[in-house]
Amino acid sequence: MEEKVSIPLVGLGLLVILVIATTFIPASWFGVKEVTPVYTPLNIVTVESFKTIARDNNNDGAPDWKTLLQQTYKESDATVNTTKEQSPVSKEDRARLDDPNNLTSSFAKNVYVTTAYMKQNNITDPATQQDTINGLLDAEASKIAIKLYTEKDLTVSTKEDRASLITYRDTIAGIATQAASYNFADGDLEIVGTYNTSKNSKDLLPLKKKAGQVDTIIKKMLATTVPRSAVTLHLTALNRLSAYKTTLEGLSAVDTDPVRSTLVARQYQNTVDLVAKSLLRFDDYFKAVGVPFTERRVPVTN
Repeated sequence: MEEKVSIPLVGLGLLVILVIATTFIPASWFGVKEVTPVYTPLNIVTVESFKTIARDNNNDGAPDWKTLLQQTYKESDATVNTTKEQSPVSKEDRARLDDPNNLTSSFAKNVYVTTAYMKQNNITDPATQQDTINGLLDAEASKIAIKLYTEKDLTVSTKEDRASLITYRDTIAGIATQAASYNFADGDLEIVGTYNTSKNSKDLLPLKKKAGQVDTIIKKMLATTVPRSAVTLHLTALNRLSAYKTTLEGLSAVDTDPVRSTLVARQYQNTVDLVAKSLLRFDDYFKAVGVPFTERRVPVTN
């Protein structure tokens, strides 16, 4: 089962056009060389005003975002090789642009079509534009699927006695100790900030590594025999870890899919808070069933 991410969009304004106006979508995706003037850079955690992102820096009568996209759609593969301001689109960038799972690519295409429609129909009402933009962002956010686990994915204990509860407690203690060693939620957004400055994809490797570490914890949770009384607690922790893994994967894709990265970043704090709360609830559970962590054996972390 998968859960779609719901993104609150209050205050986004015309973010959809901001994405097109800046280096949010690499020009190389469209076979366009980055020439002066330089487009306004996008800070992943801020939203600029429409006046700022609608500037016409090259004085061609069209806003920067539209100039970039017009270059994309006007130039065929044949002319792209001979036009002075163009260069051939790489196979990698073409694959990204055609990838249905790349939210930035689908977002760019939808923006272009929607903007053309609104202009053709003289739709200038800010409220209508806002609703349209929110709808486009909602559509992209709905594509971010979080793997949801159910009781069918667990091995539930056929009996529940003190011995089985102690075994479960010690297993969870070991998993929690291992998770703590990975420093979850420590410096994740700072890594994205470093990349935004350096534009070096290698700076994102720690996020990809951490996503793999979260997956390791998830697999250990799935391999654990769970007492019937702990099924709901166990599933809650699993699914919140799954949401965190999805968030890390989205953040680590800022170089290839910055729209996805931005959308998961908006939910980052809530996601990590829920992970922490779900893990803390184990302490209350084990106290309630009479086998508190304070009585546990040395945790097994292998």
